[in-house]
Amino acid sequence: MYRVTVVTAHPNYSRIVKGNVPEVIDSVYFLLFFTVMMATSHLMDMEKLEGTVDFIFDKQGATIESECVRWYNWIKDNPQVPLYMKRRLGATPIFKDDDQVLPLKAADMSAWHVRRHLNEEQPKKIPPGEYLETIGEMFGVDCIVGPKELASFAYSIKYGGGLMLASDCKFFTPRTDADRGRLLG
Repeated sequence: MYRVTVVTAHPNYSRIVKGNVPEVIDSVYFLLFFTVMMATSHLMDMEKLEGTVDFIFDKQGATIESECVRWYNWIKDNPQVPLYMKRRLGATPIFKDDDQVLPLKAADMSAWHVRRHLNEEQPKKIPPGEYLETIGEMFGVDCIVGPKELASFAYSIKYGGGLMLASDCKFFTPRTDADRGRLLG
């Protein structure tokens, strides 16, 4: 079992990307959605895990759910999306209540801790608590899409004629010891 964590600051997205990419993907949620799929695909390749992934996301409401399905189809059909990522995509994502799918409840709890740390504790220079330290020891990948990556994303689409989304990722796997990597999609 592996975990995938992707974070970005919404104000940075609004300041750097909003209005500078095609409307079909101009959403901080697209950026996170795409990065989760990209990081999952890369993690599977690193760990030599075969097959595809069927994504189950937490219920977010009809609008964002239909957007995610549209983005998923856009990712599968877009020739600029790397093949290593496309070959890992299984069925169209579905959305469940976290009361129905236990891993979603765990993901919600983890997201709450990460969000609280980034928004409230980190600005006050409070180190991560025991819970976040424990999560960090689990196998998986942590990705941060910072201002530099956001600017590259917007620039690549607006002026470069292509899709380039990078994130600063740290992998924690049985085969690596906190390898640092940069994912490009």
